[in-house]
Amino acid sequence: MLKSLLIKNYALIEELSVPFSSGLVIITGETGAGKSIIIDALSLVLGERASVEAVRTGAEKAVVEAVFDCTGNAKVNDLLRANTLDTADELIARREVSAKGQSRCFLNDSPVTLALLKQAGELLVDLHGQHEHQSLLRVETHCGMLDDFGGLDGMVQEYRTRYQRLKTASQEYAGLRAKEQQLRERRDFSLFQAQEIDAVAPQAGRKSGLKRISAFLRTVNASTVPQVSSTACCMRANVLPMICWSWPGTSCIRLLLSIRSSPKPPTSVPLRKRL
Repeated sequence: MLKSLLIKNYALIEELSVPFSSGLVIITGETGAGKSIIIDALSLVLGERASVEAVRTGAEKAVVEAVFDCTGNAKVNDLLRANTLDTADELIARREVSAKGQSRCFLNDSPVTLALLKQAGELLVDLHGQHEHQSLLRVETHCGMLDDFGGLDGMVQEYRTRYQRLKTASQEYAGLRAKEQQLRERRDFSLFQAQEIDAVAPQAGRKSGLKRISAFLRTVNASTVPQVSSTACCMRANVLPMICWSWPGTSCIRLLLSIRSSPKPPTSVPLRKRL
């Protein structure tokens, strides 16, 4: 039940607080008195589309707050608990719309999404007018009406509990299957790595030899190539010596040292023949 409605800076209203009592409440007035503004403000706090034009001229934001009595409303309490919100006998719904077009929604002073606010509003108020918000025309409300009429709340709650357990078990099973697939992929990759290692046929002491070769290659540069080549093997003119280290299953490291002898200097010609 709606207990009170607070409207600030909405349309032509600067501030208005409307209390509601139990039973039938009728709001009357002549055309243009603002009856429709109250209904529009109530629709806004129930999750309807907001418009910047609804903010009162000169105000920074419009605020609409509604207080509902939720005593005995199990559906609203279940919705709040499902979204980790505090439950109480009263539910305070608030909607704020800034002049820049930003909108914020609250339930019991906790920020919520517009979809959740609208979902709660559908469980609290049924507005009849222009064929809008009529629960009889919404297919998703038919099962709830039948359950309420048949007094099946206990069976429905038991069904929801078991369905939630089944859903949780299904998610856990899907997670285990995904983990199993990951383990299989890791096993296949490990087997592949083991085959690659076996193909290399590693031997004891090979690592130290590779380190010596790596250190040797780092010391080789343009200035030391002739010296290294001269001591590596017997050198002769126009000889291309090659130092090669190779192991099975690994890339060969080749160091080519090209040493070419310079051509013989031309025979000197006596000075008097040149003259």
